[in-house]
Amino acid sequence: MDDAELGTGDAVAGTIATVLGRAVMTEEREALRGLVLVTLLDDFAARNEIEPTDAEIEAFHRGAAAQERAHRAEGETFEALQATGETSEPAGAADDDMARELVRAWKINQALYARHGGRVVFQQFGAEPLDAYRAFLEAQAKQKRFEIFDPRDEAEFWTYFTDDALHVFFEEAEGRRMIETPWWLMSPE
Repeated sequence: MDDAELGTGDAVAGTIATVLGRAVMTEEREALRGLVLVTLLDDFAARNEIEPTDAEIEAFHRGAAAQERAHRAEGETFEALQATGETSEPAGAADDDMARELVRAWKINQALYARHGGRVVFQQFGAEPLDAYRAFLEAQAKQKRFEIFDPRDEAEFWTYFTDDALHVFFEEAEGRRMIETPWWLMSPE
């Protein structure tokens, strides 16, 4: 039986989950949450025609460069910024693929937040609408777009979205601002 033939509930030996018809195998257990989330978010983006424009990519490069200049003017090194998660690579050196992925992720997060609202958490590459992710994933599970066969794997999967102790939450207004305006478009402070 190939992956396309797997239906939900058809736990083939070594299969721990399915997502959009793709089998997730035992050796992928540690990456389960990421595989499910990335696959479903990619599908969401495709179905909603979410793609960054060239202008948004250019704005990312300009904004990232301005942020980097501001931090360097304050005497902060790139390495120190990277250690705190304030930058992923030096502004100007970010290639278009990285810029495209960061802008695309922000647009997906913005769309999910607009639909589901909820709390927003700090993550290394920007604000993440945690409650919106959970609502989105709950709806996807209800529609059988993914299924996790072992209750222990399922509990581990949901822990990230349900255990508040794992996250640093923004105040409501700040979370909304962080979703509406990505870090690269904010004024350097």
